[in-house]
Amino acid sequence: MEPLRLLVFVGTECVHHDHVGNGKSMVAMLSNTEDIKADISQDYEVLANGLHPYGVVVFYTDVGTLTESQEKNLLSFIARGGGFFGLHTAAASFREYKGYHDMLNGLFNGHSKYMDFTVSIIDSDDPITQGLEDFVVTDELYYLKHDPSKSQHLMEAHKR
Repeated sequence: MEPLRLLVFVGTECVHHDHVGNGKSMVAMLSNTEDIKADISQDYEVLANGLHPYGVVVFYTDVGTLTESQEKNLLSFIARGGGFFGLHTAAASFREYKGYHDMLNGLFNGHSKYMDFTVSIIDSDDPITQGLEDFVVTDELYYLKHDPSKSQHLMEAHKR
């Protein structure tokens, strides 16, 4: 069986996160198996014409701008069955691009201060959550503008 080809696409516009360093760590971790071949790119043009070798694109981005062809090709890649995994600030990225945020069904609308909160599993039948139990985490709680009728919620957070 061929390994999954995965692209970690990192944005570099923000000074608050080490996108490149964390992206390289992700690629090293993901490539530590014969089942995945991961690459990293900071080149926005890969979105316009370089996604064809990949089965999945992982976004670790912040802010950023897209050309029409970059957004169109990314959305076509996903519509054809390509996988998309948005990390951390993906919903805060590309704020002016309706197609991108419609695909995410989310637009960053702020976050809390660092705090303790409980994550409750609300759909334990889904394969993603099977075997998970509620847990407590200390982090920023992100708030999103979204259409809840288009989302499948597996977990929810509660301030402690």
